[in-house]
Amino acid sequence: MLDVRIGDRGPRVVLLQVLLNRKGAGLKVDGVFGHQTQKAVVNARTRLFNAPRPVADPDLWMSLFDEQDLCAVDAFDMGEARSATGATIVQSAGSHVVRTGAMCNGVPEVVKGIVNQTTPRGSLALLRTWGHGNRGHWLSFTVGEVVKTSEHDPVLGKAIAAETRSYVHLDNFHTMVPVLAPIGDCFDRVGIYEHHGCSLGSVHATCEMMRKLAGLWDVPVTVAFGLQYIPNNAPTALRFQHRTDTFYPGGSAQTWIKRLIADERERN
Repeated sequence: MLDVRIGDRGPRVVLLQVLLNRKGAGLKVDGVFGHQTQKAVVNARTRLFNAPRPVADPDLWMSLFDEQDLCAVDAFDMGEARSATGATIVQSAGSHVVRTGAMCNGVPEVVKGIVNQTTPRGSLALLRTWGHGNRGHWLSFTVGEVVKTSEHDPVLGKAIAAETRSYVHLDNFHTMVPVLAPIGDCFDRVGIYEHHGCSLGSVHATCEMMRKLAGLWDVPVTVAFGLQYIPNNAPTALRFQHRTDTFYPGGSAQTWIKRLIADERERN
């Protein structure tokens, strides 16, 4: 699942704070992993494992998810053989894994896999997809590294680029909305989404698409701003590499967090 620790910020930390508060931590939900959140992590690990470490590692996430009937799903583009290692790592860390790749009409198959792996429906707290960003222009699910393919084999690259239902781009987003929409019903109200592909946060058109996706699924969407390596060890599989950008439903982190706090009060 995840590795979250002191100094981290963003939706992962908000998710952690909410889950800890559901077990009585009494934290301020602000998306900042400071000393109070670290103390709550130590207390939770002591309660669950009698092992008071200050890091929210996969064991802690798995236990918190199990206690609250939540799940995590990681969808990998297996068109890259190197993805096999990362898929094995996150599965061992407690995620449900969807493996697809090099498929025509691939996005519907990925969506179907995510929906099928979310049990019960509405329990998805963390969704991550692992595919190329294709230098910031596509949110790819099953098409591999199209840019490099095109450089080495222009004919094949052009054929892959024509498979517009195997990736998501601002130009085809409106036609992909009905395909992508079922994932929104999978999320818990505190759910988050991450795409671990390169550079999606660095291109204006892609950023606009991510805002639309955050609105469609009603969850924060976090993407890489720079290079993301295909995960081949725990650090690269459990944490983002380098800088990220997040796009929030409602337009800001504050709006999203305020809504979550209200939802949690209603839940209690």
